[in-house]
Amino acid sequence: MTGIGTAQAGIRGNGVPACAGHATRPGAVLLPVTPAGDPIVPGRKPTTRPKRSKRPGALLPLEAAAWDMSERPELEGHVFKALKQVAHLVWAYHPNRSDRSQPGWPDWFMIGPALGNGQPHLMARELKAMGYDPTAEQTFVLNGMLTGGVDTGVWTPLDWLTGRVTREIAMLAYGRDR
Repeated sequence: MTGIGTAQAGIRGNGVPACAGHATRPGAVLLPVTPAGDPIVPGRKPTTRPKRSKRPGALLPLEAAAWDMSERPELEGHVFKALKQVAHLVWAYHPNRSDRSQPGWPDWFMIGPALGNGQPHLMARELKAMGYDPTAEQTFVLNGMLTGGVDTGVWTPLDWLTGRVTREIAMLAYGRDR
């Protein structure tokens, strides 16, 4: 009898039963797999970045420019410059190294002047390149902040090119009714 983790025992290296439809040679050790079914290679860190959706075929010029813009450094740089123009009114925080911060924390957290109700306007935004969606952790944090009254959302390069980013920063800096 062979040990756990061999194809003959019908168990993959991670304790999951091997697929009955796959023929394997007796005694062959199967590698553990990720939830997506990709093999985990020893010594190599598995990638957790979500896959980018395919770029649509027919695009308007503005959309094509958005697909060509990266999240970092281009979109991030534009947001930084826009916030710098209203720095006397808005406090903004962006983690220096997101890989060393709590997973899910948004790229930008901003506090604007108090509104008519006396409460400061809080805004959190996640930056995403075209074709990417927020991760599960990012969605959890943004939804939690939204429940707590924080204005949350996602900005893409298309949002920058259409003026949505600068419009929302201006509304944050100069106030608006909720």
